[in-house]
Amino acid sequence: MRAFVTMVVIAGVAGGWSAPAGAKTSDQQIAKAAVLTEADVPSGFTGGPFTEKGDDPTLPECEGAIAKADKSVELAPIARSGFQLNSTTGYAVIENTVAVLPSEKKAKQAMAAYSDEDTAEVCMQARFEESFTETGITTSVSMGSFDPEMDPKGNEKVIKGGDEFLGFGGGVRRSAGGAPQFFEVQVVLAREGRAVTQLAIVTQGTIPRDDMEQMLQTVVTRMGKA
Repeated sequence: MRAFVTMVVIAGVAGGWSAPAGAKTSDQQIAKAAVLTEADVPSGFTGGPFTEKGDDPTLPECEGAIAKADKSVELAPIARSGFQLNSTTGYAVIENTVAVLPSEKKAKQAMAAYSDEDTAEVCMQARFEESFTETGITTSVSMGSFDPEMDPKGNEKVIKGGDEFLGFGGGVRRSAGGAPQFFEVQVVLAREGRAVTQLAIVTQGTIPRDDMEQMLQTVVTRMGKA
């Protein structure tokens, strides 16, 4: 799901939203109503709905089931939003995507493509490496997985509702002219019925886990009310 996994740098964040021709109006409305708005993200972030072409080439690490899932999501009614924070203390980007697939079976298949943790982590790592690659800058990426619906110790469910959850996180280290940079990354996938969502966060510094959970809860709740 190329547009269903973070693009890291948001270009052209602007008002406006579109869905594939022939898509059911009700499904378009579900996606648009569920996606994060500026009121849903931490204070200081600015942005909103945006449209992004999903025509980026598939990376070798993401071929097979993941590429097939990407395509099924891109062909579904879909809404995206992106938010950016620039301050003297750090830099962060939040992206959210909601897609409504034709059936719950299709939505389950899209999630299942990312349920093989080893394969998904390799794909995620490759995508972040591509996004951060620049001439003259050394970049290294490490990725792991976590359960976004549970507390960090796995003892208590912290998200209400939702049928499936997957989470991936790690770090990006860069060095240019001896000046180090470090970004924390999180990509969370969730399904509610036949709707799927992705919440991606890239930050210098840390967005508190409570904020990530609240944003995910907001979208999952809205999908459940559709």
